[in-house]
Amino acid sequence: MLLRWPHGLEQGLDRIRAEREDGRAWKLSVALGPIYKEIFDRLSDPAYQFVRDAIERYILDKWEAPLALRHKRLHVDAITEHRWLPVEAAASRMNLRVAVVSRAAEAGEVHCRDQVYPSGRVARVVEISSLQAIADKLHSAVSVEEAARKLGLSKNRVVELIHAGFLKIWGGQPQAGAPWFIAQNGIQDLLRPASDVSLQKQIKNTQISFSQLMRCVAREDGIFRKILTASINGTIGISGVGNSDRRICDWIFERVLVKSLLDSSTPTSASEVGVVEAAHALGVKQEVVYALVQQQVIKSRIRNINGRQTRFVRLSDLEAFREKYVFGRELAISLHCSPKSLASVLSRSGIAAFGGPTSTTRPCRQYYWLRSSKLEAYLAQTADPTQSDLPKPDALPE
Repeated sequence: MLLRWPHGLEQGLDRIRAEREDGRAWKLSVALGPIYKEIFDRLSDPAYQFVRDAIERYILDKWEAPLALRHKRLHVDAITEHRWLPVEAAASRMNLRVAVVSRAAEAGEVHCRDQVYPSGRVARVVEISSLQAIADKLHSAVSVEEAARKLGLSKNRVVELIHAGFLKIWGGQPQAGAPWFIAQNGIQDLLRPASDVSLQKQIKNTQISFSQLMRCVAREDGIFRKILTASINGTIGISGVGNSDRRICDWIFERVLVKSLLDSSTPTSASEVGVVEAAHALGVKQEVVYALVQQQVIKSRIRNINGRQTRFVRLSDLEAFREKYVFGRELAISLHCSPKSLASVLSRSGIAAFGGPTSTTRPCRQYYWLRSSKLEAYLAQTADPTQSDLPKPDALPE
C-alpha cells in the first residue's frame, strides 16, 4: 500500500472492500475491516498524521454512505464536507421537503444509495451536489392545480400535456393522492408564443378561441395536442389573446386555418376502418379488438361523426399488429394441434402468451403471442421431424 503513495493506499482499500463480505456496509469499521482501527488507534503518533489524512481523503472521495456527526476519529471538516447525506439531512440543507427529495431520488434525478437492514428497514443517502444542481428547479416546481390556473386549462388537460412531453416533471409520476411536481420553465415555454400577441377584447365571426375550439372537438383523440403543437410552431398562428394573462384558453385563431388543420388531421376512409371492420380483417370478434385497443396493443383514435364519438383503427396499425403478434388460431394451424391445448404446450416450452383469457395484465377472449425469436425457433424446430426433445402438440382429432 505504501508504493505509489497515496494511490497505492487507495487501491489497497478498494481491494479490501471488494474482498470483504461487508465491504459495502455503511459502517467504516465493518467495510474496511481491522486496518481501519489499526490506522486510527495504533498509528496515533503525530508522525503518522499523513496516513490518517490520506484515509480521510479516501473517505471523502469514495465513501458513499453517511458519516455520524459525532465521529471521533475523523476531523470535523471531513464530516461536514462529506457529499453523501441521509435524505432528511440533505432536504434540510437544501430547504426542501423530504418527500420532494425522496421522489427525486426514486426517479433517478439525484444520485442515491439504499441500504437494506436485516430487519427490512431501508435507509437512503443522496449525493448532495447532484441535489444542489436541481434544488432551485425543485423549489419552483408547481402542482397540477397551479399549472392549470397558469395555463387556463383543466387539470386533466395538464396531465395530458405531461404524458405528451409538453411539460417536464420532477420526481416521476406520483402515486394516487400524491402531488405532481411540474417544472416552471415548461409552463413558460407553452405560453411564450402568445407573449407578443396583441390583446383583443372581442372575437370576430371569422375567429374562434381555444376554449371554444376545445368544446367542439374536446373528445377527439389527439386533436388537443395537435392544435397546441400547431399554435406553438406557428402553423395556424395566434391572431390575438382575449385576456392580459395570455393563458392558452384565451388564444384566438382564424377559423379557416383551424379548419384546414383539422381537415388535414382526418385520414381518408381508405386508410382507416371502424372496430367492426378491423375485427373482420383480423378474423376475430369485436370484443377482441376492443380489448387490444384498450391494452394499447393496437392504436386507435376517436373521431366525431355527426355528433357521435366513433373509434377508428388505421390499416397500417392493423398490419403492424400482424407483423408483431400472432393469434393462437394461426399457431394451432401451423402446429397441427388443438387451439385449446396450445397455450399449455407453448408454456411448457417457456413461451408464455402475451395476452389471453387467463392473463391478469392483458385479458382477452383469444390468446395471442409476441412473434419472438424463441417462438419462431420453436415453430421451425417443430416443423423438423428430427427434433425429438420438444414438447409434442396434441394432434387434432381425425
